[in-house]
Amino acid sequence: MTDGKELMLIILSTILTLTTPTGTLSPDACLIYLGIFRILLGIGTMLSYIFSNQGWGSFVGSLVTIIVLLCYKNAMETRGETSKVDGGT
Repeated sequence: MTDGKELMLIILSTILTLTTPTGTLSPDACLIYLGIFRILLGIGTMLSYIFSNQGWGSFVGSLVTIIVLLCYKNAMETRGETSKVDGGT
């Protein structure tokens, strides 16, 4: 789900949660109705959280790669062990 579909799911679930038909449904049916749309709201929130942190994951992964390569810098420059580059990937 990309391109705003998770946002549409959050908005729709929120509206349907707020408009629980308490006057026309039995108390048990109201709880089921409310529970279903609260679960959908939670799923939409988790999806948007995952996509919003995708950039941070890429940034931290690149940073870790740079740090590992810096640890092998001496072996690559002074001893010519260029195979140590594989340790950073």
